Amino acid sequence: MALKLSLFYDIKSPNSWIFFKVLRQKIPEWRKYRQITIEYFPVNSTFLHREIYGTDLLCDIVNKKNYAINELNQICDFYNLEKQILKLFTDLMIHRSSRALYLFLNLMRQKHPEYYQNLVEKLFEDFWVKLLSFTHTAHFLRLAVKLEFLLES
Repeated sequence: MALKLSLFYDIKSPNSWIFFKVLRQKIPEWRKYRQITIEYFPVNSTFLHREIYGTDLLCDIVNKKNYAINELNQICDFYNLEKQILKLFTDLMIHRSSRALYLFLNLMRQKHPEYYQNLVEKLFEDFWVKLLSFTHTAHFLRLAVKLEFLLES
């Protein structure tokens, strides 16, 4: 029996980045025992946190930054993942993405599902490894060209 996993992720969230890396590591092993499909849903965690809890996620993160970094490092240790720039993640979350990113991801998920997973992988790598910003439409078009497909007019 096939297992379907719905993954709600935020490109700018270090938790999503680490979970994404864990999935890439574990999925091939899990597929030996069961067919697994993953459906990725982009969300803006800052917006959701504010709507659910009534407080700004970034304020909570700044106040609990050391705790969060320690927790993320422990997860990386447990799964033998490379620890990257976790100390900078508050700056990354605040300054390097935009709402246009989520609109673009949802458009791609709906219009071009065959390319969507590759796009998500590329965005995670560009954001967390190459430290690129996603604040302008030109960034999304550059990614589309790199993945060799055209957006419908």
